[in-house]
Amino acid sequence: MNSGGVASKIFGGFQFTSIVNISSGAPVSIRDPRGTLNRDARSLIQPASSTLNSDEIKKLIGIFRTPNGVFYVNPSVLQATASNGTTSQVVDLTQPLPAGFTITSIRGASPVGTAPFQGQVFFRNDPGSVGTLPINFINGPTYVNMNVGMFRNIGLGESRRLQLRMEVFNVMNRANFFLPSGGNAVNNGENSDVFNVNSTSFGRLTGTFDPRIVQFGARFDF
Repeated sequence: MNSGGVASKIFGGFQFTSIVNISSGAPVSIRDPRGTLNRDARSLIQPASSTLNSDEIKKLIGIFRTPNGVFYVNPSVLQATASNGTTSQVVDLTQPLPAGFTITSIRGASPVGTAPFQGQVFFRNDPGSVGTLPINFINGPTYVNMNVGMFRNIGLGESRRLQLRMEVFNVMNRANFFLPSGGNAVNNGENSDVFNVNSTSFGRLTGTFDPRIVQFGARFDF
């Protein structure tokens, strides 16, 4: 047997495959769905108000990792409250919490009729008024995923073949975040509390999908 035949048996028969998916998140709005127009269907998509324009708000949107979780809105424009069971206090999301404290609320806007908190840029609408922000002017988290496969085909005579397979899904183990709505993973984020200024978890991301999975298999053809 020549050296080429030996090398072919050792290194030959391999196949590699890959699939790469990259997509922006679906368009979403910063909402104030309290029904100030007294129209349920319209109120669900009613935008909130802001002192900033659209371009300025887009600069506040992204993945912000902090000691207190991951946020899709810059924590500098949020107000977080934490409690130890007996007392509550406003805390800085970018810093570890005091010993014994847990976060009880994260707000993007103060209630109507109360003073705005320091750094506030989003506002609830006064009764009978509509929001100043456009609809669907920002996008949800970007989705990036790469799946790869490696196969080895081993000939066993003229008509038989053994195929060994290894497949890896999300090979980079990238955290792809979704916008939660009612506890469900909905990637469009249409009704997500992440962008509802009445929510007590405004701007916070709590879940990912498509984790890395490795699987092995074998196939015998005859």
